[in-house]
Amino acid sequence: MNMNVLYEPNGPVPLRMKDMVEKFDIASKAQADVSMWACVTQLFWHATHGGGPNELVALVLYSVFVIAFTVLDMFALVIAAFQQHSKIFGEPQDSKQHLSAMAVSHVLKKLSMMDVALVGIALVVSCGSVYKKNGTALYFRWGLVVLLGAEACHYLAYFLVTRTAPQEIAEVVGKQADKVEQENGKCEEDEDSMSGNVV
Repeated sequence: MNMNVLYEPNGPVPLRMKDMVEKFDIASKAQADVSMWACVTQLFWHATHGGGPNELVALVLYSVFVIAFTVLDMFALVIAAFQQHSKIFGEPQDSKQHLSAMAVSHVLKKLSMMDVALVGIALVVSCGSVYKKNGTALYFRWGLVVLLGAEACHYLAYFLVTRTAPQEIAEVVGKQADKVEQENGKCEEDEDSMSGNVV
């Protein structure tokens, strides 16, 4: 935070109040490196100490969809790769019970939102540049590069595992995942129609 922008002639605070404002030590309190762990812990604290629904929704989205589903998808990809390497699948028509790891990975890949979080962080920091003239500045730090590399590894692992799977098995997994999505969509349509009838 650039405190010089707040004082006259650039800012609204008179120069005679500079000593009093500096006693509050606003610059050091506003300066912070925000990490994923800090986000989760702060959201959890606010959600459990009288926070509103926004904190609860943000906590679920960030801790479950961004972090947990991405980590679980990587575990599922490792298991699927091990199954392929050890030839556990067997024949495609007889391997329905062995498709769980790839099917779970297919679903988790669509539910994991690390890429969405990265885009959101980039947009917030980029749009935050308009506040520099008011003394507040947001900057990218090296942690964002680490997250970007982690998500690139996630995409690469998913691509390699699905490409090396036997074509017949990959098609079966895709059909199973599409069937689950269609069933979920049908349930949502039924709920919408029921709510429309009630109205």
